[in-house]
Amino acid sequence: MSLSRRFLLLAALAWPLAYAADTTQSREVRLPPGAQGFSLGGTISANGMPMQVQGFLSKQSAVEVIAWFRASLGMPLVENHVGTGMVLGRAQGTEFLTVQIAPAGSGSRGLIAQTDLPAMVAGREEERSLQARWLSRLPSGMRLQSLTRGHDAGRHYQYLVLDSPHSSSLTRNAISNLMQQDGYALEREVRTIAPPSQTLYFRGAARESTAVILAHADGSSAVVLNTILTIDGAR
Repeated sequence: MSLSRRFLLLAALAWPLAYAADTTQSREVRLPPGAQGFSLGGTISANGMPMQVQGFLSKQSAVEVIAWFRASLGMPLVENHVGTGMVLGRAQGTEFLTVQIAPAGSGSRGLIAQTDLPAMVAGREEERSLQARWLSRLPSGMRLQSLTRGHDAGRHYQYLVLDSPHSSSLTRNAISNLMQQDGYALEREVRTIAPPSQTLYFRGAARESTAVILAHADGSSAVVLNTILTIDGAR
């Protein structure tokens, strides 16, 4: 569960604001003077929430960067403390902007996300159908903690985090069978002792996938599944 939260935080706050292909309808958000922005991928949908995200690094302290964004974004702002950092949120027309700032050495780092609210509402039913399709093909009792989708550089990807009440071996067989149904063949498998886990590598026509299955002490397990399809391979 903690892995799911960490990933969703990253997915909710990570993308280059100047990304040319998919941000033409988004308002440009200015970075603090001297800050360096960097790309963290293409269009992202996390649990039905479409996002455009970027990261940035600044030589200024987190306190200075937070103050700069407060003045730059204007009011009203929603503010929440997350660990040693701060998350600022503000509605801008049909979008909701989120900025996370945290200390990084003598400077600070940040992640910025812009969420298209109408697209989020329109995509909810599609997202529910996709989640239901995954769960309907897995053993009873498995829960989908997060589902993130996106496309970048001609590829479509999905990133899932699942909790399973079943043993890692049963979960491993279920995931392997499901991937074979979707046109993937198991290429190799790597096992580790600490922590106890299995990593399965799959490949198919214009597609590849990696599944990490973690064994818990109570006999349950968890899955982190990443699938990538090229545009020509999408069904």
